[in-house]
Amino acid sequence: MVALAYLQMLTPVLPFREEMIRRGHGWDYVAQRVNVLRGSSSSVGGRRIWLAGNTYQDASKLAFHLPDHPGVFALNLRSRDNQYSIWPGFPDLARPGDDLVFVLSNRRDSPGPISDLHPHFARVRVVDSIGPTAERPEVPERRIWLLEGWRGSWPE
Repeated sequence: MVALAYLQMLTPVLPFREEMIRRGHGWDYVAQRVNVLRGSSSSVGGRRIWLAGNTYQDASKLAFHLPDHPGVFALNLRSRDNQYSIWPGFPDLARPGDDLVFVLSNRRDSPGPISDLHPHFARVRVVDSIGPTAERPEVPERRIWLLEGWRGSWPE
């Protein structure tokens, strides 16, 4: 059983759709897509580009799989607090005008965090939508949002 569990962690061989071990797979591809976006977005006028996921799972997997292992915020909007909640967050470190690349699941409840953030940024748009394919069935379903021009305010 232990050998099978290790094999499943390294190479998913069992046909489980949403089990805990499998949720860690595919984040190298998500990070690659985020990294392309970071490289193509120019910092104009001293604006910085920050990275975030809504949950600690997404934030930590993204930070781990990006080549420079940057700081990634877990915004925890409409979700429970966690360790990220006690660390300095986006509103503590960002300056007005900064941008935020936000990785969010494609679940039905996921528009909620975007509607919470929309009034606090000048422009909010989906820049990428990814998910499992025949070639990469392990890729999680996520949307990558670009929130531009932070106004300096934050949802309560």
